[in-house]
Amino acid sequence: MEKRTLWYLENIDVGGIFCPQKISENMRGDRMTTYDKDEYIYLPSQSSDKIFFINSGRVKIGSYADNGKEITKAILGKGEVFGELSIAGEYERRDFAQAIH
Repeated sequence: MEKRTLWYLENIDVGGIFCPQKISENMRGDRMTTYDKDEYIYLPSQSSDKIFFINSGRVKIGSYADNGKEITKAILGKGEVFGELSIAGEYERRDFAQAIH
């Protein structure tokens, strides 16, 4: 079996890393979306074609067990990124993301 190395960031507030001017210039073609409390951002089996940056609020990342029970994997807040597995080769979401404010 071939070994693979994956570099990743964990527990880093990327909000302080990005230059606000460059973000606003580069986001002209992108959208900032607001989600209501308990609204799903994405669900399992949906296309994994976006990465999300939390500007405010909180997001729950989770999945469902075979018996239907919800499993919370992480609670993320301002400055954190999620959905990043799309750049690591994930084409379809395995988890869900839900706005919890």
